[in-house]
Amino acid sequence: MVTNTALKSWRLLIPVALLVPLFGCGASDSVRFVQASNDSNIKQVASVYQLYASRHGYLGPKSKEELLDFLISDDRIARNLELMEIDLANVEDCFVSENDSEEFHVRWGVFINPDLERSREPLVFERTGKDNVRLVMLSNRKILEVTDDAKYQALLKGKVSSTDAKTDLQIEEEASVSE
Repeated sequence: MVTNTALKSWRLLIPVALLVPLFGCGASDSVRFVQASNDSNIKQVASVYQLYASRHGYLGPKSKEELLDFLISDDRIARNLELMEIDLANVEDCFVSENDSEEFHVRWGVFINPDLERSREPLVFERTGKDNVRLVMLSNRKILEVTDDAKYQALLKGKVSSTDAKTDLQIEEEASVSE
């Protein structure tokens, strides 16, 4: 039996449900943020890696094949991929750098700390880069521009300095405190 309170609740929800299609989500700030956070292949690879990890105890996939299988077979992430503007028909293209046309090197099976303040794992690497600069994407969404080979090799082993791992927000906060 439906109670009077339940009917009132449904009457309040119906107008809200009807408004959703009118406003859509294409123009929202959060959609624009997700799209800007995935406006290059290196960012997209890091995003899908982290999406996998978020659904698997914060442990990254063991291989590219495992990640691709997840992307193709898990229907729960279709909306995520749509927001990231990742087309499953061409998903392999995401794994190639726009700068050097080479497939990224990825550190597979890495634990991703869900706390962005502490997350700083090097995940995705350009192999050659452009103009002697190789991009490296960290798990905290920071992209390093690496010119030193010794530093690049250390990053490949998962070693990153606390200075390099600071996000732009952390750097801004430190600057405002020191002023």
